[in-house]
Amino acid sequence: MKKLLLLFLFVNLFACQKEKIANHYVSELYDLSADAFMAKYKATKDAQLVDVRTQLEYADGHIQYAILIDYNGINFKKELIQKLNKSKPVFLYCRSGNRSKKTVEIMQELGFKEINNLNGGYNELIQFTEEC
Repeated sequence: MKKLLLLFLFVNLFACQKEKIANHYVSELYDLSADAFMAKYKATKDAQLVDVRTQLEYADGHIQYAILIDYNGINFKKELIQKLNKSKPVFLYCRSGNRSKKTVEIMQELGFKEINNLNGGYNELIQFTEEC
């Protein structure tokens, strides 16, 4: 009887873990260059633009209409859930791309449907706009 109970618990644990892993990869993920990021953002209805830099970095310059959710903030995950709609496309950036890549993983775990990440971050966007 103990073996049967252990087998049952093992199967259920594995099934739950498998479901969690499957949910982790449900998101559509796009790593985009600065020009592709801005073009897609402008063309996307109901787009949510998110800056995960600090308040100081945001105040120094940001993309118009970007929502600030500081990656280093105490309630980062909670703010992602409260301020964003998981079913609408998210356009995400930070300064150089490191924090936004980590945020992508968090958002995937939280079940966000579509995540668009700016490769190279805000620095890349500034360089792109200066070249144009």
